[in-house]
Amino acid sequence: MTDKELHKLSRRDLLQLLLSQGRETEELRRQLEEREEELRSLTENYERLKKRLDHKDEQIHALRGTLESERENRRIELEEAGSIAEAALKLNGIFNTAQKAAEQYLYNIKLLHNKRLAEATPEMREWIRVIESIRKPEYKKQRSAYEQKGDNSSDSRADRSRTAEGKSQT
Repeated sequence: MTDKELHKLSRRDLLQLLLSQGRETEELRRQLEEREEELRSLTENYERLKKRLDHKDEQIHALRGTLESERENRRIELEEAGSIAEAALKLNGIFNTAQKAAEQYLYNIKLLHNKRLAEATPEMREWIRVIESIRKPEYKKQRSAYEQKGDNSSDSRADRSRTAEGKSQT
């Protein structure tokens, strides 16, 4: 409205205009406060989301580091697998050599025993035969007992597995 139009209005009209503008101003202030509250709420949500995203980024970075270290470990394991196989072959060679040395030792002991037996007097030979005849059955008993024990343990394992199968079927 222009100044001329305002001067033509009566006091009553001016008061009504002033009241309506006051109401409109109050309404606009209320809307402004609502928008400011929405803006604060959105800003807070944005900050929370930003913090969560930053935290997730840190986790992703840590996981990438873990992934890289796991890849490196896997690569090392694969490289070492070849060296482990080589070590096993070397150990196998060492065990074969040890077995041959043990066999040679036993062979030498038997030769020494036979040599001393040949050098022994007839009376000493008789005593040796008696002692060996006593020891051999004892040795055979111990060996058969050991073998039976080994067989029983494998039988008991088989019995246990059969029992477990029977239970699972019922």
